Amino acid sequence: AVAWLLATVVLLALATRLEAQLGTHAAQGPAPLAMRGYSPISLLNARQWLQGRKQLEVVFDGFTYRLANDRELQLFRGSPERYAPVLSGDCVVHFFKTGERKPGMLRHGVVHENRLYFFSSSENKQAFVDDPGQYLDADLALDGNCPVSLVELNRAVRGQKELSAVLGGFRYLFPGAQ
Repeated sequence: AVAWLLATVVLLALATRLEAQLGTHAAQGPAPLAMRGYSPISLLNARQWLQGRKQLEVVFDGFTYRLANDRELQLFRGSPERYAPVLSGDCVVHFFKTGERKPGMLRHGVVHENRLYFFSSSENKQAFVDDPGQYLDADLALDGNCPVSLVELNRAVRGQKELSAVLGGFRYLFPGAQ
């Protein structure tokens, strides 16, 4: 049962990445608007809160992201996991402490090591700022082990942070060519 679950996770992660690259979304209804329509790329790259354009929307991991210009659209489609907020915008501190997902708020956002974090309160934001290392991998699935290796080889193989896919806000890591 665990093997089938992991295989499903891998397939869904690949489908999610393809969905972002193609800009399509399954017919389960409109995906909620992420970040109230602000462009995550403008925030990460220029530290500017720019509203994205409705004509430049991409669905990734169940959320609709709006981008400010065509260049941002291409960047996001090429590497959505790089630009989407950590844990799909949920508070990593709350999740780390409780194991429960709680939406982060835009006013409690932080850019750290080129990743975008949102927090559910100013206290949780401050906890992160005081000790970010404690929370950096709160979104890491399977302790960083490759889901394919767990299913196909029945063994834990550590993935690389550069080779990742996001599903449900969690990062799944994959090893290099072996």
